[in-house]
Amino acid sequence: VAYGNMAKQYLVNAGAPENHVFVGRNTVDTTFFADQTNELRNQLPTNKDKAHFTYLGYLVPRKNVKLLLESVKIVAEQRRDFVLDIIGDGISMEELKSFVNQNQLNDVVSFHGFRQKKDLPAFFAISRGMLFQTDFDIWGLVLNEAMAAGVPCLASPNAGATYDLIEEGRTGFVVDFTDTQLVANKIE
Repeated sequence: VAYGNMAKQYLVNAGAPENHVFVGRNTVDTTFFADQTNELRNQLPTNKDKAHFTYLGYLVPRKNVKLLLESVKIVAEQRRDFVLDIIGDGISMEELKSFVNQNQLNDVVSFHGFRQKKDLPAFFAISRGMLFQTDFDIWGLVLNEAMAAGVPCLASPNAGATYDLIEEGRTGFVVDFTDTQLVANKIE
């Protein structure tokens, strides 16, 4: 049983007979994320002053969130009417905070640390987009969570979930985060 279509292709390429490999997509409680986010979204004031974007995940080297911050820096050179909410913790946290401080991005990047499942709908309710950067993920459950909450996603091609869940231009975009200008354009 493979996580998704990319994992299945890997197993087939490694010699497994295609008709013996089945896809069992990894998932989350989609009803929870949809219902809780919509309930909170309906309570929001209509005059929000800043657009919010969300990164949710571990802050570790293989996630390479600094690439995302490079794109945010490009957008911030033109406008500052947005916020990137970074939800997560990990060994890269201090390096990322240092980058934000050195580049004077404190007004557009907010670190929230690790949050429990019950706290995530509040972030999704105000989010205009999930920015899912990773250098490697077999799946990437955060994409399931954001999409269940109705949040469009910019998703890395380095995650298996991207190929199964993103419908280009409809539910989001597949974006190579190493192209920081392209990502900045998509955030715009």
